[in-house]
Amino acid sequence: MITKGDLKACLPDVTSTMTLKGIGASVDVYRDEWGIPHIQALTERDLHYAQGFVTA
Repeated sequence: MITKGDLKACLPDVTSTMTLKGIGASVDVYRDEWGIPHIQALTERDLHYAQGFVTA
């Protein structure tokens, strides 16, 4: 049986701050208790860039 703890152990470390080339303004990404990323960005372009990054 796979538990919630097993699933959380598979998630990457998301407690750090990164600087990425290609982002025009500050973008905030956080993961909820289920590991689902939530993205806040000032522009649609930055939103799509961040979505691609968290998916990869």
